[in-house]
Amino acid sequence: MEQPIVLDVGRRTERGRAREFNEDFLGTPEDMGIDPSLVAQKGRLYAVCDGMGGHAAGEAASRLAVQTLFTAYYAAPSPNVQESLRQAVAQANAAVYAAAQADPAKQGMGSTVVAPVLQGDQVTIASVGDSRAYLVNRGGIGQITTDHTWVQEQVAAGVLTPEQARRHLYRSRLTRALGGKPEVQADLFQERIAPGEALLLCSDGLYGPVSAQEMQNIVLKGPTAQAAADRLVTLASRRGSDDDITAVVLRASAPAPVAPPGPRLPLLGLLAALAGLLLLVLLCVVSISALQSILPAIPGPTPTAIRTLAQPVATTTPVSPTVTRAPITPTATKPPTITSPSQPAPAPTLPIVPTLPPPQPTVAPSTTAARALVRASPSAIIRASTTTMSAKLTAVPSGQTVHLLEQNVSGQELSWSGYPTSNLWHKVEWDGYTGYIWAPLLQECQVDNHGRCM
Repeated sequence: MEQPIVLDVGRRTERGRAREFNEDFLGTPEDMGIDPSLVAQKGRLYAVCDGMGGHAAGEAASRLAVQTLFTAYYAAPSPNVQESLRQAVAQANAAVYAAAQADPAKQGMGSTVVAPVLQGDQVTIASVGDSRAYLVNRGGIGQITTDHTWVQEQVAAGVLTPEQARRHLYRSRLTRALGGKPEVQADLFQERIAPGEALLLCSDGLYGPVSAQEMQNIVLKGPTAQAAADRLVTLASRRGSDDDITAVVLRASAPAPVAPPGPRLPLLGLLAALAGLLLLVLLCVVSISALQSILPAIPGPTPTAIRTLAQPVATTTPVSPTVTRAPITPTATKPPTITSPSQPAPAPTLPIVPTLPPPQPTVAPSTTAARALVRASPSAIIRASTTTMSAKLTAVPSGQTVHLLEQNVSGQELSWSGYPTSNLWHKVEWDGYTGYIWAPLLQECQVDNHGRCM
């Protein structure tokens, strides 16, 4: 039983260097305009013909042979592929012979033919002359057809070796061709092509200058069948083939797997399911409407505003932002008065999350180390040593507002008014400059009668 395959088709023909006309002609179902329904019924026919006869006779012979072959094969009433193909070759021979007899200028014209029909993986090939069909796979390349030439008969008789026949002067002398006689007998071959394999159809203009091994590599390694056909013809042309060059590459692959169809509900069952769904939706709507009319309205929760702070917020008891600066003389007997901060107001009920990062500190223009004295409560002094206003300190009781009064060696007074310590940054104003100290490095100390840490 035939197995389905997918064909990738490539074809190309080119005039030889010593030819005035391209006497090769090829045919595919698409090129010949065959009805796709006929192709599906009778299989895919391909053909390569190499005409002969000089001047325009060879070109006319190959074209007429291909056209007659396709018309006769797809018009044959027999469902048998071999019988239909044999009759089609006979009609092509009769057409070429009649044309040669009707025109004295075309006396002696004729053509070869190699024509496979593919139905699934089954291949039936008809051959007359020396155009060839090869089966190509990873294991090698094998010639399916037999050349109808004088040198091939000598090889079969053991007179010549295949290599001698390849180079012999009479290697192109045919013993059988379309149009030479009123009747001709075609050789028929049966093959099977598997996914990953390919058929190569070609005229002697290709297999003369290109070796079998080269043809195998190009056919299998080309990205597409068309790329392989193009490369084969180009290679033969570059090597100086005098004959016309034709290649048809048919690469087989397995068809894509088809997902099994899912279960299908009968039409009546589908309509019943749809009606049930609509009924369920209607009942839900009616039930919701009834509940809304019976139950009293339930007030929703009162929304509570959430405040996002862009700047630190002071406690409820206002605190003076700075301590008044006054010059302090070295002989002073009374220490500067440090005002005790007021007690903080109760914490708000909603969390307050600052949304801005702490300001970057400004460095004071003095290089003299300073001792910061901070009163955090009436009985405690917070101390930190720093060389700049950007010192990083550790914890101060949450919710405290702190103040700083400082005296450095030059007698200048440093004052500091702070934010609530939950912010952890404290503003320092000194000699007209403003900076910030990071609270977490502050530590507690005892003060002497002059307000200094001991």
